[in-house]
Amino acid sequence: MPKPNDRTPKHPAFLEAARAFYADAFEHRRKKDLAAAMEEWTDLEAPEQTFAIAHLLYLNLKAQADTLRVLVDVRDLLDEVADGVDQALDADADDDDDEPTGDDDTAPGDLDGDAVRAPAVDDSSTTSTPDTDAAPVEGV
Repeated sequence: MPKPNDRTPKHPAFLEAARAFYADAFEHRRKKDLAAAMEEWTDLEAPEQTFAIAHLLYLNLKAQADTLRVLVDVRDLLDEVADGVDQALDADADDDDDEPTGDDDTAPGDLDGDAVRAPAVDDSSTTSTPDTDAAPVEGV
């Protein structure tokens, strides 16, 4: 993607053209200036008003075409990113398929293989016998 440099205009060409022709008529900071521009507009003959409207519509079409071009470029870039993500995920899935399946020492989420395992519990007896060496629990 091209990087802006000193020669790159700050604004698109359609906006520069619109400002060159219509800034005095539309870019006002005070109501008094806007009222004067509106009065000048009413002083224009119908063909002059029609031409100004047609010219503004033409500049609008150019702006829409430029916007569409940028959006297409963005969509293409996003498609490339999505393709790259899909390829990376497919490669990761292929790597997972190559690993042996079976009991290993790694717990889920444990990358170092230093899994902490709970001690084995013998569930063969259904009755529990009280531990005589345990300290009594108060308040129970």
